[in-house]
Amino acid sequence: MIAQFGRFPHRNQALGRKCTVDESEHLLVGFVPFRSKG
Repeated sequence: MIAQFGRFPHRNQALGRKCTVDESEHLLVGFVPFRSKG
């Protein structure tokens, strides 16, 4: 994800950053930043 966007898009709101169009599309697809293995 860092390679694609240069940052973690799911952290934008918490850090007060605006999402780019690409980041917004990625987040709308149903991205889950952390998944448990189980």
